[in-house]
Amino acid sequence: MKDKKVLIVKNVDREKPGLVRTILQENKVPFTIFNPRRDYKFPDPGEYAAVIVFGGPQSANDAEIGSELEFIARTMDSDIPYLGICLGAQALVKAAGGKVERASFKEVGCKDAKGNYFQVELTEDGRHDDLLRGVNEIFPIFQLHGETVVLRNKMALLGAGKGPYQIRNQIVRVAPRTYGIQGHLEVTKQMLEKWMEQDGMFVGYDKTAISRDFRRLQQEYHQNGRSVINNFLQIAKLK
Repeated sequence: MKDKKVLIVKNVDREKPGLVRTILQENKVPFTIFNPRRDYKFPDPGEYAAVIVFGGPQSANDAEIGSELEFIARTMDSDIPYLGICLGAQALVKAAGGKVERASFKEVGCKDAKGNYFQVELTEDGRHDDLLRGVNEIFPIFQLHGETVVLRNKMALLGAGKGPYQIRNQIVRVAPRTYGIQGHLEVTKQMLEKWMEQDGMFVGYDKTAISRDFRRLQQEYHQNGRSVINNFLQIAKLK
Protein backbone atom coordinates (compact mmCIF):
# COMPACT_ATOMS: atom_id res chain seq x y z
CA MET A 1 0.00 0.00 0.00
CA LYS A 2 1.44 3.33 -1.00
CA ASP A 3 2.18 5.97 1.61
CA LYS A 4 2.09 9.74 1.27
CA LYS A 5 5.63 9.98 -0.07
CA VAL A 6 6.45 11.69 -3.40
CA LEU A 7 9.04 10.22 -5.74
CA ILE A 8 11.28 12.80 -7.39
CA VAL A 9 13.24 11.67 -10.47
CA LYS A 10 16.41 13.66 -11.24
CA ASN A 11 17.87 12.95 -14.67
CA VAL A 12 21.02 14.94 -13.95
CA ASP A 13 22.47 16.28 -10.69
CA ARG A 14 22.15 19.96 -11.58
CA GLU A 15 18.36 19.61 -12.10
CA LYS A 16 17.49 20.03 -8.43
CA PRO A 17 13.91 20.17 -7.08
CA GLY A 18 14.31 23.86 -6.22
CA LEU A 19 10.93 25.43 -5.48
CA VAL A 20 9.30 21.98 -5.50
CA ARG A 21 11.44 20.91 -2.54
CA THR A 22 10.54 24.09 -0.67
CA ILE A 23 6.80 23.54 -1.15
CA LEU A 24 6.95 19.86 -0.23
CA GLN A 25 8.77 20.76 2.97
CA GLU A 26 6.32 23.57 3.76
CA ASN A 27 3.45 21.08 3.45
CA LYS A 28 5.35 18.39 5.40
CA VAL A 29 5.08 16.02 2.44
CA PRO A 30 7.88 13.42 2.59
CA PHE A 31 9.79 12.68 -0.61
CA THR A 32 12.61 10.55 -1.91
CA ILE A 33 14.95 11.36 -4.82
CA PHE A 34 15.84 8.82 -7.49
CA ASN A 35 18.66 9.39 -9.99
CA PRO A 36 18.56 6.90 -12.90
CA ARG A 37 22.26 7.39 -13.62
CA ARG A 38 23.22 6.44 -10.07
CA ASP A 39 20.39 4.29 -8.70
CA TYR A 40 19.84 2.28 -11.92
CA LYS A 41 16.60 0.36 -11.26
CA PHE A 42 13.40 2.39 -11.15
CA PRO A 43 11.24 1.73 -8.09
CA ASP A 44 7.63 0.58 -8.17
CA PRO A 45 5.52 3.72 -8.75
CA GLY A 46 2.68 2.09 -6.85
CA GLU A 47 4.62 2.69 -3.63
CA TYR A 48 4.24 6.46 -4.01
CA ALA A 49 1.43 8.97 -3.78
CA ALA A 50 2.79 11.03 -6.69
CA VAL A 51 5.72 11.19 -9.10
CA ILE A 52 7.57 14.33 -10.26
CA VAL A 53 10.16 13.97 -13.05
CA PHE A 54 12.60 16.79 -13.79
CA GLY A 55 14.70 17.74 -16.80
CA GLY A 56 18.10 16.75 -18.13
CA PRO A 57 20.33 16.96 -21.20
CA GLN A 58 19.00 13.70 -22.63
CA SER A 59 16.34 13.36 -25.32
CA ALA A 60 13.25 11.26 -24.71
CA ASN A 61 14.26 9.56 -27.97
CA ASP A 62 17.59 8.34 -26.54
CA ALA A 63 17.99 4.62 -25.89
CA GLU A 64 19.12 5.33 -22.32
CA ILE A 65 15.67 6.78 -21.54
CA GLY A 66 13.92 3.51 -22.40
CA SER A 67 13.61 2.31 -18.81
CA GLU A 68 12.32 5.74 -17.78
CA LEU A 69 9.61 5.59 -20.43
CA GLU A 70 8.58 2.18 -19.12
CA PHE A 71 8.49 3.57 -15.58
CA ILE A 72 6.30 6.49 -16.69
CA ALA A 73 3.95 4.10 -18.51
CA ARG A 74 3.63 2.04 -15.32
CA THR A 75 2.93 5.23 -13.37
CA MET A 76 0.09 6.11 -15.73
CA ASP A 77 -1.29 2.55 -15.70
CA SER A 78 -1.32 2.69 -11.89
CA ASP A 79 -3.18 6.05 -11.93
CA ILE A 80 -0.44 7.69 -9.87
CA PRO A 81 -0.50 11.52 -10.15
CA TYR A 82 2.42 12.61 -12.35
CA LEU A 83 4.05 15.96 -13.05
CA GLY A 84 6.82 16.13 -15.65
CA ILE A 85 9.00 19.20 -16.15
CA CYS A 86 11.03 19.76 -19.36
CA LEU A 87 12.46 16.30 -20.19
CA GLY A 88 9.93 14.89 -17.72
CA ALA A 89 7.14 16.37 -19.88
CA GLN A 90 8.66 15.15 -23.15
CA ALA A 91 9.18 11.64 -21.76
CA LEU A 92 5.56 11.61 -20.60
CA VAL A 93 4.24 12.43 -24.06
CA LYS A 94 6.57 9.86 -25.62
CA ALA A 95 5.54 7.17 -23.12
CA ALA A 96 1.88 7.88 -23.85
CA GLY A 97 2.29 7.43 -27.61
CA GLY A 98 3.04 10.97 -28.73
CA LYS A 99 6.26 12.18 -30.37
CA VAL A 100 9.28 14.22 -29.37
CA GLU A 101 10.95 16.15 -32.18
CA ARG A 102 13.76 18.65 -32.59
CA ALA A 103 12.23 22.12 -32.41
CA SER A 104 12.79 24.63 -35.18
CA PHE A 105 14.57 26.83 -32.61
CA LYS A 106 15.82 26.52 -29.05
CA GLU A 107 14.18 28.27 -26.13
CA VAL A 108 16.82 29.39 -23.62
CA GLY A 109 16.41 31.77 -20.71
CA CYS A 110 13.75 34.41 -20.25
CA LYS A 111 13.33 35.89 -23.75
CA ASP A 112 12.78 34.67 -27.28
CA ALA A 113 14.84 35.58 -30.36
CA LYS A 114 12.94 38.86 -30.75
CA GLY A 115 13.51 39.95 -27.16
CA ASN A 116 10.02 39.15 -25.92
CA TYR A 117 9.62 37.34 -22.61
CA PHE A 118 8.70 33.69 -22.93
CA GLN A 119 5.03 33.50 -22.01
CA VAL A 120 2.44 30.76 -21.76
CA GLU A 121 -1.19 31.49 -22.62
CA LEU A 122 -3.81 29.18 -21.16
CA THR A 123 -6.13 27.44 -23.60
CA GLU A 124 -9.83 26.89 -22.95
CA ASP A 125 -8.95 23.52 -21.40
CA GLY A 126 -6.22 25.12 -19.33
CA ARG A 127 -8.50 27.78 -17.90
CA HIS A 128 -10.70 25.05 -16.45
CA ASP A 129 -8.04 22.61 -15.25
CA ASP A 130 -7.34 22.30 -11.54
CA LEU A 131 -3.57 22.29 -12.11
CA LEU A 132 -3.69 25.92 -13.27
CA ARG A 133 -6.20 27.28 -10.79
CA GLY A 134 -5.15 30.76 -9.65
CA VAL A 135 -2.61 31.20 -12.46
CA ASN A 136 -2.95 34.22 -14.75
CA GLU A 137 -4.25 33.49 -18.23
CA ILE A 138 -0.90 34.69 -19.62
CA PHE A 139 2.22 34.25 -17.52
CA PRO A 140 6.01 34.24 -18.00
CA ILE A 141 8.08 31.06 -17.77
CA PHE A 142 11.79 30.20 -17.86
CA GLN A 143 12.84 27.94 -20.75
CA LEU A 144 15.74 25.59 -21.48
CA HIS A 145 15.14 23.09 -24.27
CA GLY A 146 15.68 22.35 -27.95
CA GLU A 147 12.96 19.76 -28.54
CA THR A 148 9.18 19.84 -28.55
CA VAL A 149 6.29 17.41 -28.31
CA VAL A 150 3.64 16.30 -30.79
CA LEU A 151 0.40 15.40 -29.04
CA ARG A 152 -2.05 12.60 -29.71
CA ASN A 153 -5.75 13.37 -30.05
CA LYS A 154 -6.62 12.39 -26.48
CA MET A 155 -3.98 14.68 -24.98
CA ALA A 156 -5.13 18.17 -24.00
CA LEU A 157 -3.05 21.28 -24.57
CA LEU A 158 -3.50 23.43 -21.47
CA GLY A 159 -0.96 26.18 -22.19
CA ALA A 160 0.58 27.43 -25.43
CA GLY A 161 3.64 29.53 -26.17
CA LYS A 162 2.61 33.08 -27.01
CA GLY A 163 3.95 34.44 -30.26
CA PRO A 164 5.57 33.14 -33.46
CA TYR A 165 9.02 32.78 -31.91
CA GLN A 166 7.83 30.63 -29.02
CA ILE A 167 7.12 26.89 -29.16
CA ARG A 168 3.41 26.15 -29.00
CA ASN A 169 3.03 22.98 -26.92
CA GLN A 170 3.97 24.08 -23.40
CA ILE A 171 1.60 22.54 -20.84
CA VAL A 172 -0.21 19.28 -21.53
CA ARG A 173 -2.57 16.90 -19.77
CA VAL A 174 -2.04 13.37 -20.98
CA ALA A 175 -4.57 11.73 -18.66
CA PRO A 176 -6.46 12.71 -15.51
CA ARG A 177 -3.89 13.77 -12.87
CA THR A 178 -1.06 13.34 -15.41
CA TYR A 179 0.66 16.53 -16.57
CA GLY A 180 3.70 17.83 -18.40
CA ILE A 181 5.17 21.35 -18.36
CA GLN A 182 7.86 22.26 -20.90
CA GLY A 183 9.22 25.27 -19.03
CA HIS A 184 10.77 25.51 -15.58
CA LEU A 185 8.59 26.63 -12.69
CA GLU A 186 10.99 25.24 -10.09
CA VAL A 187 14.20 27.11 -10.93
CA THR A 188 15.84 29.30 -8.29
CA LYS A 189 18.59 31.91 -8.64
CA GLN A 190 21.17 29.46 -7.26
CA MET A 191 20.06 26.74 -9.67
CA LEU A 192 20.25 29.11 -12.62
CA GLU A 193 23.81 30.07 -11.76
CA LYS A 194 24.80 26.39 -11.68
CA TRP A 195 23.00 25.70 -14.98
CA MET A 196 24.80 28.55 -16.72
CA GLU A 197 28.13 27.15 -15.52
CA GLN A 198 27.46 23.56 -16.53
CA ASP A 199 24.82 23.37 -19.28
CA GLY A 200 26.08 23.69 -22.85
CA MET A 201 22.76 25.10 -24.05
CA PHE A 202 23.79 28.48 -22.67
CA VAL A 203 26.83 28.72 -24.95
CA GLY A 204 26.49 31.83 -27.12
CA TYR A 205 23.86 33.44 -24.90
CA ASP A 206 24.35 36.57 -22.81
CA LYS A 207 24.39 35.08 -19.32
CA THR A 208 24.53 38.48 -17.65
CA ALA A 209 21.34 39.50 -19.43
CA ILE A 210 19.66 36.21 -18.53
CA SER A 211 20.54 36.72 -14.85
CA ARG A 212 19.21 40.27 -14.96
CA ASP A 213 15.94 39.20 -16.59
CA PHE A 214 15.56 36.33 -14.14
CA ARG A 215 15.90 38.67 -11.16
CA ARG A 216 13.29 40.95 -12.70
CA LEU A 217 10.81 38.10 -13.15
CA GLN A 218 11.72 35.86 -10.22
CA GLN A 219 8.82 36.91 -8.00
CA GLU A 220 6.27 36.26 -10.74
CA TYR A 221 7.98 32.99 -11.73
CA HIS A 222 7.74 31.73 -8.16
CA GLN A 223 4.21 33.00 -7.59
CA ASN A 224 3.00 30.94 -10.56
CA GLY A 225 5.23 28.03 -9.62
CA ARG A 226 3.78 27.97 -6.13
CA SER A 227 0.24 27.94 -7.51
CA VAL A 228 0.92 25.06 -9.90
CA ILE A 229 2.88 22.92 -7.42
CA ASN A 230 0.36 23.43 -4.63
CA ASN A 231 -2.44 22.63 -7.06
CA PHE A 232 -0.68 19.42 -8.05
CA LEU A 233 -0.38 18.41 -4.39
CA GLN A 234 -4.12 19.00 -3.98
CA ILE A 235 -4.83 16.91 -7.10
CA ALA A 236 -2.67 14.17 -5.58
CA LYS A 237 -4.58 14.53 -2.28
CA LEU A 238 -1.40 15.46 -0.44
CA LYS A 239 -2.78 18.67 1.09
